Amino acid sequence: MTTLMGTTSMMACADLLFSPVFHKHPNLKVAFSEGGIGWIPYLIERADYVWRKHKYYQNIHPTVQPSDLFRRNISGCFIEDDFGVKSRYETGVDNITWECDYPHSDSFWPKSRARAEEVFADVPDDEVHKMVELNTRRIYNFPEAGYTAHTADAGNPWRPNNGEPADASDTWLQGQQHGDTAEIKKSLGDLFTGSKA
Repeated sequence: MTTLMGTTSMMACADLLFSPVFHKHPNLKVAFSEGGIGWIPYLIERADYVWRKHKYYQNIHPTVQPSDLFRRNISGCFIEDDFGVKSRYETGVDNITWECDYPHSDSFWPKSRARAEEVFADVPDDEVHKMVELNTRRIYNFPEAGYTAHTADAGNPWRPNNGEPADASDTWLQGQQHGDTAEIKKSLGDLFTGSKA
């Protein structure tokens, strides 16, 4: 259960920030999932403090702050994290992605989209769009899929309705609710290839 608390993510993140990994591999991207994002602002602040105090006699890079490495190479994922969302500017909106964690017990499936609406209720649309889609596309180099969910409100493709399928033609959601694995795989393939059924 400690994995779900972010404690192992914190340790791994600190180890990476003080290691030569990101200096040797500047294009490497690491995403921490399953542990929320609320811990990130503290870790970044503390890592920079430790770096400033000890950079001249430890085997760490003396001119690049850990926070700079974090912003360039690391992202954090969350399902539900009120503090993390409120402190998103300290983490960096470009370094945050929302995850639904389907099919694990930590998720809100089948109401993931409705729960996302609640989580992001007070967050500006452009920031939400980054956290639920654009950051993931950039970090993982996912192409535009050309897919628009039938459950999305017009003009705000990330703003869902109440999580229910809009109609019987929303086969991707229907397939997931009824456990149609073949349809799910086909739909997910369509999302990443851009083909339309």
